[in-house]
Amino acid sequence: MELRISRRLKPAMEEHFGPSALAREEGGTGPSRGGPFWRLSATLPLNDWLYGFLLSLGPEAELISPSSLKTELAEKIKKMKKIYSNLT
Repeated sequence: MELRISRRLKPAMEEHFGPSALAREEGGTGPSRGGPFWRLSATLPLNDWLYGFLLSLGPEAELISPSSLKTELAEKIKKMKKIYSNLT
């Protein structure tokens, strides 16, 4: 899995995955305004914990790959949006 993360998430991701899992990205657009950004590369099992983990990162992270995981995550977000969009 590859994520583009904001500088705000860098310390927590470095602690969890180790510094070798992160690479600084120069330029480009990121998950939140104001770079720099980092790319996190990790191998994790596709399970409910992973979906919860990715959702917990909110707008501070952007899933880059794999595309199958991006599709599934987008579907979960769509279902959540449907549930919560009717709140007043």
